[in-house]
Amino acid sequence: MSRSVNTGIRLDRLPVGPFHRRIILLIGIGTFFDGFDIYTIGTVLSVILKTRFSSLPQNVVFISATFVGMMLGSFGTGFLGDRYGRRFTRGILPSRQAQSSICVKSNSENAQ
Repeated sequence: MSRSVNTGIRLDRLPVGPFHRRIILLIGIGTFFDGFDIYTIGTVLSVILKTRFSSLPQNVVFISATFVGMMLGSFGTGFLGDRYGRRFTRGILPSRQAQSSICVKSNSENAQ
């Protein structure tokens, strides 16, 4: 005798707890820094190009290198998630990404 269980309805009835909020926060932080990096590139590079600090070919190389780095990071995240666990990997990577963004910003301020 087989019984059909509708897991979707059962999962929808479960209350949202602190664990769920923490996971949503971690995913939100990662998504914010990904979007921040991607969407600010265009604005920053247009200003840099206008001030003649860089040329158009240099900007193209920069954008290409950024997306190659994101692709390699995605591959690396999969391997790290398999090796150390997805919860650990998803928790540590947004903090590393934020640290990298802060380091780049502080180095750019020192260069002026």
